[in-house]
Amino acid sequence: MRRDRLKQLHAFCETARHESISRAAERMGSSQPAVSMQVRALEDELGVALFERRGPRIAPTRVGMSLYRAAVPVVEGLLRLPALFAEERDGGAPRWLRVGAGEVSAAYLLRGPLKRFKARYPDARIEVRTGTGPQRLEWLRRFELDAVIGVVDAGVPGIEFHPLRSSTMVLATPLDHPLVGRGPVEPEALNRLQFIAPTPARHARRLQDTLLRVHGVTPRVLVEVDGWGAILNHVAAGVGVAFVPDICVVASEPVASIEIRARPVRRIYGVAVRRERLMSLAARRFLDCALAEPAGAGT
Repeated sequence: MRRDRLKQLHAFCETARHESISRAAERMGSSQPAVSMQVRALEDELGVALFERRGPRIAPTRVGMSLYRAAVPVVEGLLRLPALFAEERDGGAPRWLRVGAGEVSAAYLLRGPLKRFKARYPDARIEVRTGTGPQRLEWLRRFELDAVIGVVDAGVPGIEFHPLRSSTMVLATPLDHPLVGRGPVEPEALNRLQFIAPTPARHARRLQDTLLRVHGVTPRVLVEVDGWGAILNHVAAGVGVAFVPDICVVASEPVASIEIRARPVRRIYGVAVRRERLMSLAARRFLDCALAEPAGAGT
């Protein structure tokens, strides 16, 4: 029974993770009947329904989700044990690093840590997966990532957050804009400007609009485009100005950065990893490289 328990919990966790018997079987290199049998055996032993079955789609019940949260660290730890032992035996060199990043962190924060990581561990393979903040944290909790770099809300259960640098929103303008060189501008001055902004569905757009409304500013949006790189390209071309995180305006960008004389919206960027006993070797090594970032650097 003890020998079968890991198989049952593995099948259960993969099924809960993907909400699909077939996807679980594919990930485990098994067959659908075998995975289904393991899940049903676990349900029979516990005397509870772990999934709600609605045709081809299944979803964990409330009890099933509670079991999943408790079981996944144990299952992943046991399944990863041979690989972790091999890495430690080989001198502590990770073989694979999987990092999740947002748009800003992928473009402006990740390069330095990855460069140092690759220099130290040239044989390691690296995967960078982009997604929203909630998506990245969920991938981290599911052991699909070793680390996440970006903004992470405080107090997330089971997650450690290591700050790297803070960022505030600034006004990006062409280098020859009349406001360049005049110091911080009053929020009221923004009413006269034409803006380039993210599309309304993006969190960055909602953040911008909320901040400006607090100061009685209704920006005239001339162009809507997603991606800070695309926005800054439009600014450099003289199309308009933009409200952007200062971390995006680096020396290589042909735009000027102007402070807004208002209460700053400060966001803290850093590295999120699972807590110590569940942290992979790759996560520990990447964290070392990330924390070696020179203070205030953004590359």
